[in-house]
Amino acid sequence: MSTLNGTIYLIDDDDAIRRSLSRMLADVGYDVFDYNSATSFLSNSRVVSPAVILLDMQMPDLSGLELLDCLEKNGSTTPIIFLSGQSHPQQIVKGLKKGALDSSSTLVKGVFQVMSSLARR
Repeated sequence: MSTLNGTIYLIDDDDAIRRSLSRMLADVGYDVFDYNSATSFLSNSRVVSPAVILLDMQMPDLSGLELLDCLEKNGSTTPIIFLSGQSHPQQIVKGLKKGALDSSSTLVKGVFQVMSSLARR
C-alpha cells in the first residue's frame, strides 16, 4: 500500500495500544508498520523515507532510549516521537535531549507536523 502521507513505524509492547494507534493512523492515510518490541523492529524493519518512529519508552527488551541509542549508532536520522503510558518526565527530557522530536501528549498533531516537515525537505 502506498500513501501520500508517509510511513509510520510503531513500536509498543502493549497490543491494545499498538493495534488501536495503528488502525487510527492507517485510517488517516499513513502506511503503518507495527512491532511489539525494539528487537523485532531492529530485526525486521527497513526504514523508508519520509517516515517517523513512534516509540514506547518502557518495553521489556530494550527501552525507548536504548533503541534510540542503537538507531543513532547505525546512522539513522528518522524522527522519533516517544510514547509513554506512564509519565516519566526525566526519561522524556533525556529523549528530547538525544534528538527525539516530541512525546505523545498531542500524538496525531505531532505526527502530522513531523510528516509535513519531512515532505517539505
